[in-house]
Amino acid sequence: MLYRQLKLCNDELMDADNDMGKFLTMSTAEKRAIARKAFYFHISSFGISYVKNLYVRNVNSPGMSNLDFLEQVFERELEVRKQNAIKRNRRNANLPQATLSKASLHEGIQYQLNQLEDCAWVETSQNLLITGKSSSGKTQIATHIASTAINLGYKVMYLSVDELLMIVKSKDTFQKAKLTHARVVAADMLIIDDFLYLDLKRDDLELLYKTLMGLKSTTSIVFVANREPQDWLISAEDKYATNLLINRTVFSAIKMLL
Repeated sequence: MLYRQLKLCNDELMDADNDMGKFLTMSTAEKRAIARKAFYFHISSFGISYVKNLYVRNVNSPGMSNLDFLEQVFERELEVRKQNAIKRNRRNANLPQATLSKASLHEGIQYQLNQLEDCAWVETSQNLLITGKSSSGKTQIATHIASTAINLGYKVMYLSVDELLMIVKSKDTFQKAKLTHARVVAADMLIIDDFLYLDLKRDDLELLYKTLMGLKSTTSIVFVANREPQDWLISAEDKYATNLLINRTVFSAIKMLL
């Protein structure tokens, strides 16, 4: 039914083009309306679903030029693509099912979290270290920051340190690990939970260091840990490698202590 209506609109324009006398006697508004119908007919063939609603709202608007209508279509298309990208990024981010209640946070943490929500620190490629005891809300805060960043258009990946190491080790063997690793590399924000909650073996520590150093320079890393950096160093098997990792990743990071 819709196709037949659009076909009639297109035929109407063709008839007007073929009958110059008829075309010359038309008002400017009538010419615009016919041209807009034809434009709608052609653009609908691309499968842009919202064009119909835009057309219905504006078809009888005398002040609406075809260029104005096209601008609305493009603006709507950009918004649709933006929202689809947000949905896709959220689906791929591997976020935990964690809900944050800001009211339960200490006033100072609330203030710091509010300062972080605009993600200006991501624009300057800064890292963030969130430390606190078990059940202190670290994961909820990290998930909230990740969700906020996704809504602002950033690509985010959330993994535990064990998951990250497993993905790096198996990316050349398993397709799923390869795809996840590609998302890690492409991320604007990489969140690593349970960071150095246990002392890593030397090989894993070196692999972790190489992985983080291999990320693009604009990636911001959020480290979620239950121990502060000085505690990592005290118990580390390889103090040199651990100290190198600390200096290159969290030494100059923004600190949030819960």
